[in-house]
Amino acid sequence: MPKAKEKTVFVCDSCGNDTAKWEGKCPSCGSWNTLAEVRQANGHNRHSWM
Repeated sequence: MPKAKEKTVFVCDSCGNDTAKWEGKCPSCGSWNTLAEVRQANGHNRHSWM
């Protein structure tokens, strides 16, 4: 069985919002330097790491 393709998202430590690219400021809550890189397999729940 082929390996699931991974994608990278950036999740805000303050509000949990995710975005496809890193930004210095969270677009949802406005907190600075709170986006952390998370790799996830396609097809999984976006917050399965919690």
